[in-house]
Amino acid sequence: MSCGQAGLSLPESSTEFVLSIGLDYAPNWFVTSVDDAVGSVVTAGGAVLVEPTQIPVGRLAVVADPFGTPSSCLTYSPACTQPMQADASPEW
Repeated sequence: MSCGQAGLSLPESSTEFVLSIGLDYAPNWFVTSVDDAVGSVVTAGGAVLVEPTQIPVGRLAVVADPFGTPSSCLTYSPACTQPMQADASPEW
C-alpha cells in the first residue's frame, strides 16, 4: 500500500524526517502555551479543529483561522528541548 510518505535518516546522526506528497499544507507554529494560543485563535474568530492534547513530544492542537485555513500549535516537552550528547538517543 502506498501512503505517499518516506522516512529518512541522516547518516551518523539521530536526526530523522518524513517527506510527504499529496497532503494539504498546514503551517506548524511552535508556541509557549498551546492552550493560550488556541484561546487567542478562538477570540479572533477562529475555530478549534483538534482540542489541545498531550503527544509524546509535547502538547498539540489544530486550529483554523476565520477563513477556515488550518494550522497546528505545538509546544515541546522540556525533555525534547534539552541538548543531547552526540552519541545519545532521545528517550521518548
